[in-house]
Amino acid sequence: MFQRPMPGFEPSPEAYASSVETFEGLRRRFATRGVENPEAIELWTFLMTGISARQVANDPGGDRYAHQLEPLVDMYLTYVRPRSPRKGRRA
Repeated sequence: MFQRPMPGFEPSPEAYASSVETFEGLRRRFATRGVENPEAIELWTFLMTGISARQVANDPGGDRYAHQLEPLVDMYLTYVRPRSPRKGRRA
């Protein structure tokens, strides 16, 4: 899904549709929690893709990076969470 190991490969529209559907579901869930900025959602996918790739490359089938999920999510939420305008932070 995140790499193209076969040069020139393009998934068919039917094969790609499940990815689009999954991403739209993610976008909707984030919107219900006040995260609607497309860049914030893209950042989430970068973070999850990165930690997933590290897991698969370094400990396939294991849980080597599971302990990093909570601090990673906390860091992300601190960055994207809507902030109070009266404190001079992002709204």
